[in-house]
Amino acid sequence: MIDNRVPLPEGTDLLLGESRFRIFDVIGRGGSCIAYSAAREPNVYEQTIGMPPTPAVIKEFYPADLHESINRKGIELYISHEAENKFDGIRRRFEHGAVNQARFSIKDSDHSFAPTRIVPANNTIYSIVDSVRGDILENIRAELDLHEIAQVFQSLCYAVKELHDDGKLHLDIKPSNIFLFNKDSCESCRIALFDFDTVILISDISTAIIPYSNGWSPYEQEHEHRGKISFATDIYAIGAVLYWLITGKKVADETLDDIKRQKYVFMDDSPLLANKASPRDPLLKIFAATLKREPSERAKRIEELL
Repeated sequence: MIDNRVPLPEGTDLLLGESRFRIFDVIGRGGSCIAYSAAREPNVYEQTIGMPPTPAVIKEFYPADLHESINRKGIELYISHEAENKFDGIRRRFEHGAVNQARFSIKDSDHSFAPTRIVPANNTIYSIVDSVRGDILENIRAELDLHEIAQVFQSLCYAVKELHDDGKLHLDIKPSNIFLFNKDSCESCRIALFDFDTVILISDISTAIIPYSNGWSPYEQEHEHRGKISFATDIYAIGAVLYWLITGKKVADETLDDIKRQKYVFMDDSPLLANKASPRDPLLKIFAATLKREPSERAKRIEELL
């Protein structure tokens, strides 16, 4: 689906509650929202002591599949009468995702991206995360070297493991839903799962909405074969993200065919692996454990990838 949503322009001022924010640019587009880098203007006390603006990420609820029923006029969104009920239903799921994310941050502060608050304004709602510096993984792949990619992969595994240990599946792991924190030179690359709208309890598989994303989700998820959806479903998506980090491409049917035949021609085309023999064996093992059509042929738990 073509994303025709109209984002807020750079330099937009938003009054959200008692705080005013300046929008910088779009850093991500999820199914239910557009995410912006922003800064909160200092309050009177902070201005007095010379405190600089506080960085923030703002997620504006603006569902992609209702874009034809939503018009933007200035900073406000206007929803057609026919779409109001569906808009409200998706909004409740968005708010529930924010609550899930806050609970997750208590369990896993290393991979947290919990909203500090949710504010209704301009006929929609905004999820605000203060004091965060970084970018969506989708935007900065080209800046990562092989060592950093390995760190991102490991951090992603630990983030998903925390969800799985809590009896939950993410079901929408892809570069646009992964936030990469800025790091100092002494730190490792660290990620946070960005969008929790799709998170479900494993016990709810039989009744929950099952989303999917082309190029990132496995067959059982795309075709709602609920009896086959499991930890291995998220594990496939982790492999798809690593494949994209290495090759710059989404997984295609021919990719799965090559891996099944143990042919890894795609690795020869990656500039990141040029003249580097040592990383190939670990990568082959990971792809063999993740990018298989049948869930039974994939790793069963995240620990098998680490």
